[in-house]
Amino acid sequence: MEISIVTFWNNYKDHLSDAEFYKKELALNKLAEPLGFDILFAVERHFSNYSMAPDNLQFLSYMAMSRTA
Repeated sequence: MEISIVTFWNNYKDHLSDAEFYKKELALNKLAEPLGFDILFAVERHFSNYSMAPDNLQFLSYMAMSRTA
């Protein structure tokens, strides 16, 4: 069985600065594999803080690269 996780990149009500939010969200996503998740999905939204990662291909490529580094 494969277990997946969906990352929303949701900075609700701009609680954190963009820099703080990206740092924390990347750290959280980098824990997915060590915690046993097999698949990482990402939502895509534009022009709102609902999802601050509008380019999923770039984000998922970064995550794949950081896995091998």
